[in-house]
Amino acid sequence: MLHDPSRYILPAIDAGEPGEPPMMDQFMDYLKADYNEESLKERERDILMIASSVRTFFKHMGDNKENYILRFDEISDPQKLHNAYCQVASEKIRGGGTRSANTLKAVLRRLQRYFEFLVLNDVSGAVKGLTVTKDLQRRQKSDVRKHAYTVRQRATETMPTAEEINKFQTSSYIDKIRDNITRLPDVDDKDELTEMQTYLISLIIYDLGLRECVVKNLKVKHFKEGFVTTDISGNNVFIFQVPNHKTSGFYGPQKIIISYKDYVLLKKWVYIGRTLYTSRTLSSDSSFVFVTRNGEQLNNTSIPLNNLWQKLVPGSKSKAGSTSFRHAKSFFNQRLPGEVHEKENAAHSMGHSRETQLRIYEAVQSTSEALSARDRHQRAFNFALSHPGSTAPDTNAIGPDS
Repeated sequence: MLHDPSRYILPAIDAGEPGEPPMMDQFMDYLKADYNEESLKERERDILMIASSVRTFFKHMGDNKENYILRFDEISDPQKLHNAYCQVASEKIRGGGTRSANTLKAVLRRLQRYFEFLVLNDVSGAVKGLTVTKDLQRRQKSDVRKHAYTVRQRATETMPTAEEINKFQTSSYIDKIRDNITRLPDVDDKDELTEMQTYLISLIIYDLGLRECVVKNLKVKHFKEGFVTTDISGNNVFIFQVPNHKTSGFYGPQKIIISYKDYVLLKKWVYIGRTLYTSRTLSSDSSFVFVTRNGEQLNNTSIPLNNLWQKLVPGSKSKAGSTSFRHAKSFFNQRLPGEVHEKENAAHSMGHSRETQLRIYEAVQSTSEALSARDRHQRAFNFALSHPGSTAPDTNAIGPDS
């Protein structure tokens, strides 16, 4: 939103304070002028984030030196802006994915607002800086796509195959773990209890390719709110949901479906196993289902999952964390013949993106659709298992600009 320029014409300033881009105080006043006193309290955090992004970007011009003094001719220098962008981009898109793309996009959008403010004040070189910033916004789309392609290629190298997953799930050692759970409370060895918890985590994550946050945020009250029903094949299943399966609560609940036999095992863990594992009574409905030995929320599932995976699938180069299995489930689903809406439904059940998640409320989150998605994931895995090699990801078919 542009303001009346007459309110913001300021005396010429040659440089900012040490460690500050020029006119940052005035820029923040400019941002605050959009709001009245009441709404400003709600938006103050957003304003601070905008200012922080601008400061962080320009710090890369001064090699991150806190006392580096920026001049107007520097902040609008095309080469310096490009160099700073390259450093910021390497940090922001390191992980790949939608979140990284949105983060880098936000930084450049905030930088654009800063230059628009300078243009409004007729600062020399500001127009050039604004033009370069818009060029960088176009460049970031291509950079994120190329980096995401590299991440996808790397992911396929550590993605478990259908054969490996089947070996894991049908191992005689799994039978031993399941038997130990049924014998609770007669089994109290801590290492065996660790394996029980890890196996139950795998049941939830691996079946649908769900995020780690699903099991990290699963509480006793969520389990208690579940119910038994029948799936498409007529088998008894247990359905429950976790409200926050992503960092933002915006994404809503994630439905989880497990077989009735697995439900009986999970119930044993909730009411008996956790007490033995932590040596304390965790009776509160707000306590977590999967915990550390101190009874606290379990914040890392990858290490125990990989330990169990290597024990059951020795010599495997694949990773057994939730991310690797999400990649595998995605590839299996895309390569199983079927209608487009079936593939979309199965993909939606994994909540791949914000846009996808928005459609879940209408297309997936009903019980029948969730059961349908689970059925397709199971058929996709069986198809991959019966067609070795045919489900290998073709990275050449997914180019950096696709």
